[in-house]
Amino acid sequence: MTPKFSIGQTVVIVKNIIFHLDNHITRSGEIGTVVEVDIVKVGNCGTIIFDYIVTVGKRTLFFYEEELAVYPNKEDT
Repeated sequence: MTPKFSIGQTVVIVKNIIFHLDNHITRSGEIGTVVEVDIVKVGNCGTIIFDYIVTVGKRTLFFYEEELAVYPNKEDT
């Protein structure tokens, strides 16, 4: 299994995300750059998920894979 996104790749946020620690809302459609990819093994079953650290504007934020999409979207090209 390989990550969907790589370090340095431009991504688009696909849903509104509320970061409760500082009451920041990242809106669907905002653009960011992947700066780190974390691989996480979940439980004893061995399921692997990927988490992404993404710079959006001046903020560095944590996202799950399903909250991001490749930018530009293939439909936009």
